[in-house]
Amino acid sequence: MSTIREAQKMLIKEDLIIKIQGKGTFIKNVVFKEKTR
Repeated sequence: MSTIREAQKMLIKEDLIIKIQGKGTFIKNVVFKEKTR
């Protein structure tokens, strides 16, 4: 059971990292669009 919980925690961490990275690229794209105007 503990190994399954550990795996779930790892997946949650990876999901959060992906979301954070996605937000970062989204913000960069918005800033880039504002600069190019």
